[in-house]
Amino acid sequence: MMPKTWRLINDGAQDPATNMATDEALLLAYRPGVSVPTLRLYEWRPASFSMGISQDPDKLLVSGNAVRRPTGGGLLWHDDEVTYGFVADTQTLGLTTRVKESYAFVTTAVIKALACLGLRAAFAKDALAAQAAHGLADFCYSRHEEYDVCIGGKKIGGHAQRRRRRTFLQHGSLPLTLDRERLLASCRGLTASDAQNITTLNEACGRAFSRDEVRHALAEAFARHFGVWLKEGPLSDDEKRRIDELTAGKYAPAGVAA
Repeated sequence: MMPKTWRLINDGAQDPATNMATDEALLLAYRPGVSVPTLRLYEWRPASFSMGISQDPDKLLVSGNAVRRPTGGGLLWHDDEVTYGFVADTQTLGLTTRVKESYAFVTTAVIKALACLGLRAAFAKDALAAQAAHGLADFCYSRHEEYDVCIGGKKIGGHAQRRRRRTFLQHGSLPLTLDRERLLASCRGLTASDAQNITTLNEACGRAFSRDEVRHALAEAFARHFGVWLKEGPLSDDEKRRIDELTAGKYAPAGVAA
């Protein structure tokens, strides 16, 4: 039997509002049994913080642009990185409706992408043992939840999921580098210890990756993990309309100007 074909969107660099509007539009436009799962790969220009859906930028930031994600989780900085957004439904993936199951299953594809790059990653529950309890910190960097991804005992990037009945959006980041001084100067309450407990692709491997390498690794790993072909495809008219509406409204810039 030939593998199924899913959609790949290579979006390049987009502004923060468009990035989050696009992720949510893909979720809202998805129709189980009709739509095919989509992997979207993208970057951020200008660099920006993203906040969990209920966070307050004035309480978290001294300076810096911020956009609210359609998902939960803590504050994240997006600059020199590749971000993925994945939209699917649990029935197509053969999963139950439990959030933790789909989250772990999708994030396993990210671990496999890191392996393609020569990096040995693991879930926090396996890599950090006693530290792997659920965290309530404002910053994604300060929390170690069981299915966070770690390399060498340090967390890399962040991942979050939102459900809409049996359809879900999961997105996450793989940073190549990180300006810790800028991060610490921009955030209220983030400590130097927090900033040292995270890592990046280049630090973990000791060499400089290109974003194209990371994109290729993610696409290859997702295709192999789910046993499908990924074919680049355009946005639908419905998705484009939703993106325009969400960008102009819900995802207008928030936070403190740099």
